Amino acid sequence: GGITAHFALAPTFASSSAGIVDIDSVRVRLFRANDSLALDTVVAVDADAESVALDLRVVISSSDEVFQMYLEFITPTGETAFIGGPVEVMPSEEGDEPTLIDVEVVYVGVGADAASVAITTTGTIVQSGQTAPLSAEALDVQGQPIPGTPIAWSSLDPTRATIPDPAVGLVLGGTERGSARITATLLTGPADTASVLVQPTPSLIVVTSGDGQRGPTNSQLPLPITMVVSAVDGLPVQGAPVLFQTAAGGSFSVDSVDADAGGQAQALWTLGPGAGPQSATATVAGFSTVQATIGATAIAGPAPQIVFAGDSSGGLSTGVFTVNGDGTGLANPIPMTVLGYERQYPRWSPDRSSIAYSWDTGTFGPLQLYVASADGVQVQAVVTDTSTFRPRWSPSGIRLAFECGDGFSVVDVCVIADVTGAIGSLPVNTYAFVTAGVPAVWQAGRSGFSWDPLNPDRLVFARDSTDVDPVSMLWTAAYDGTGVQPLAPGGLLRPGDSASLVVFGPLDFSSDGQQIVFAAYSPVDAIPEFKLFVINRDGTGLRQLTFKTGNDDSPLFSPDGSEVLFGRVDACYDGWIVDMANTDGSLERQITGACVSDFDLDLLSADWSPDGSEIVLAGFDQPFLNLLIYVVPRTVTAATYLTDRKLAGRGVDVGGFVRDIQPSWRP
Repeated sequence: GGITAHFALAPTFASSSAGIVDIDSVRVRLFRANDSLALDTVVAVDADAESVALDLRVVISSSDEVFQMYLEFITPTGETAFIGGPVEVMPSEEGDEPTLIDVEVVYVGVGADAASVAITTTGTIVQSGQTAPLSAEALDVQGQPIPGTPIAWSSLDPTRATIPDPAVGLVLGGTERGSARITATLLTGPADTASVLVQPTPSLIVVTSGDGQRGPTNSQLPLPITMVVSAVDGLPVQGAPVLFQTAAGGSFSVDSVDADAGGQAQALWTLGPGAGPQSATATVAGFSTVQATIGATAIAGPAPQIVFAGDSSGGLSTGVFTVNGDGTGLANPIPMTVLGYERQYPRWSPDRSSIAYSWDTGTFGPLQLYVASADGVQVQAVVTDTSTFRPRWSPSGIRLAFECGDGFSVVDVCVIADVTGAIGSLPVNTYAFVTAGVPAVWQAGRSGFSWDPLNPDRLVFARDSTDVDPVSMLWTAAYDGTGVQPLAPGGLLRPGDSASLVVFGPLDFSSDGQQIVFAAYSPVDAIPEFKLFVINRDGTGLRQLTFKTGNDDSPLFSPDGSEVLFGRVDACYDGWIVDMANTDGSLERQITGACVSDFDLDLLSADWSPDGSEIVLAGFDQPFLNLLIYVVPRTVTAATYLTDRKLAGRGVDVGGFVRDIQPSWRP
């Protein structure tokens, strides 16, 4: 009849963050006591409205008739996101103030059945007034993501960081420095909290080391360029992106690097081809006025030479030789009467003014360590009381490291702290045992080490720690043996393995100091074979690099870090071949076509040219009577090896044999 009545609703959303879901309309349904449908209406919702006026007209039999009401909140795509009811409603007569009817509204849309939510962004750093993206994902009971689930973002520390839009994972840095807790919440209740680091705006960048160096044209300077970024409070700014740029054809090991917790950013500088002063800049990204200039002096000179060890049974001399990459300029600056167990391992100093090598003087005693001038005029034994192997200069040229011990059951790493004095006045038998802080009960025979390009006073080395089920670790330490710590404290566990890898040196740092490559085998493999593995400098990101049958050993990063040169022993008469692998694991290729039986690549050695365009290696001549030094292009393959290789060392010794080995082209 002519009864006019009304009622009022007060929807209560179960989630306070329900507003992150766009609602396009509300569907209202009223059912009578006999379950018959009295009303089914869809009401449009203005996105900016704070309330919705409902005009619901039904025929009622009496003023006390009771209805069951259902609500559905519908998104612009037509999906039902929330539901409310059933709830009883009774119309009030006109003129009476209706009592608000509470209706609980719950989320039923995508991800309503999610069991949890996880913030997937880690280590976020945001500067004051700047924004940084965050991400999270809803997970089902099996831990699988549920795409499209709405996630509400909020900050528990709004003075440090805020969330401009709770529907979007974007954090805005506040005025206060420090850690801010950010929460991701599902509309059904599960939540996860992570921290972001809020840093003030950078105001200053200064050079702390590496400025004013001198080096040959087209060569990498020995010391990294180190910058520190700070704010107006004088404290460091972590995470500030520093851009390195240089002119005159030079380059940096990285184009950009984020400042660490101390505000420090580092890169290695390769000079351009022009002799004389060269300059570079370091700029904080987004702050063009926060910039510093770095200077260096490029010295013109002859192309870098190869140094190698050689022995001859006939008329050619024995000792340490130098030669240009094209085979010209062959010299024998350090002659010897005997080669000495074929373990000289000659190595240039960074400025190429000196050569370090081992020699037993023909007495078959300990391999002594020598330092000689490049022309061989000055020679001095610096270690005589232990056998020495594989000397390596520090990137700064100040220190000299070597493997020490008997070379079989015990191999340590030792360092002479300062070899910058005049040859002839260097200290003798004055060195530190870097590995003393990590005693080895069981030893594979080779420790292996590499200097850190970004910290010229630290090394990384391999060490075995037990004689039962041998376990290996990578360690870092200062040159004097202090500050020893494991690179990966949890062990070198390949994903999915239950046992740690067993490492077999040598190992090598990439030129930018970000990655380490080494050979190791896993005891859980059915046929344990040494494969190459790569790990980040902070001990994370362990991954296997090579997979083919055979034992891989003696890896060397290319100067640009994109490839690794290594030796492989396979079914080829138990001999060694030289292979190459991309550091992203996408390709392994054989680059020598002849097997070098009874030798390994560590004994024969190979190296990259300083610019990475060529490779120098020891190989047999035809018909495999002499070991000679050859240079091949970087693009060489096993099929082209014999035609591509060019003799760079000595030729065949008439009436005898030549054994030229251990070439080194880079310091």
